[in-house]
This record gives sequence, structure tokens and C-alpha cells, in this order.
Amino acid sequence: MSSALRAAYANVGPAGWALCEVEAPIRCRPIDPEWSLDLPGYGSLPLLGSTFDWASLATSIRPSPQPIGHYVLAGPMTLVGPQAALAKLDATGAGTLLGVDQTVIDGVVWVDLGMLDAGRYVGVVTAYSLQASAGPKAMPSGFTIIGLPAINATPMGWALGFVIGP
Repeated sequence: MSSALRAAYANVGPAGWALCEVEAPIRCRPIDPEWSLDLPGYGSLPLLGSTFDWASLATSIRPSPQPIGHYVLAGPMTLVGPQAALAKLDATGAGTLLGVDQTVIDGVVWVDLGMLDAGRYVGVVTAYSLQASAGPKAMPSGFTIIGLPAINATPMGWALGFVIGP
């Protein structure tokens, strides 16, 4: 990641997810909270497991469109094993999955979305939240290791909607 992109993300404000246009000048904008959605218990299909009406994003006049260009989604590395996916929505709210490249540098998840043409998009981020549980950890073999706490990993996910082009 370039120092200009890092600086643009740092200027967004409190740590959160931002959509960054990487054409000169590089700009990062926070994701519109109206189109940011927590996906608790989403299972393996976060968009299908949500009761959110993605068709409403596909036909809404909001959020405000961003110019056609090359974009990066950036956010804090606050959970374990984040994975990002990008879908382009059609008029019914159905998505076509697009490929992305992702890396973590200095506590920030950088997801290169590539060149995006006009359309409505949903970025989905999945990760795990870790919590220590009380008591010793039981091993699959039936043995118990005293002194090691059990760790519960809970899958989490959220979706970020945005519009590119006119």
C-alpha cells in the first residue's frame, strides 16, 4: 500500500471501514452507515442469510454514487481471519461475485477491488471473534489440559453497500 493511500485512510476519522478511490488524488470516504449491516449467524451465505432487502440498495437513489475507477476497501483488523468478497448487484438485488485481492498491513485490512464500472456493489467481510470461556480445555482424545482456557470462535460478518457511477 502506498503512503498516500495509508494517509488518506488515516484521515477518515475513527477506525472504521472506508471506500478508497486510488486514482489521483487518492481519497477515502467512510461507508454510509445506512448501507452497513451486521450479519449475525449468517452461516456460509451471508447475503442470503440476511433479512436485509438488497434489492432496496439496487434501486435506491442512495447512497451517493462514487466516480468510476479503481477502489480499495480498507478497515481495521479488529477480528481474526477477516475475508472479503465483492458482489455486483443487478436490479433485483441478486449479486454476481467478483474477485478481490486482500492483505493486512499495520493492523489495517486492505481489499483491492480493482477497476469498478457503474453499478451497485456489496462488499461482504467475514471474520471470527474470539472469547475465552471458563474452565479447562477438553481435548478430542478425552484428556483435559489444566491451565489452558478454552477459546470460543464465533463467526461474524457484515456487509457494506456502495454505488459507483451515474
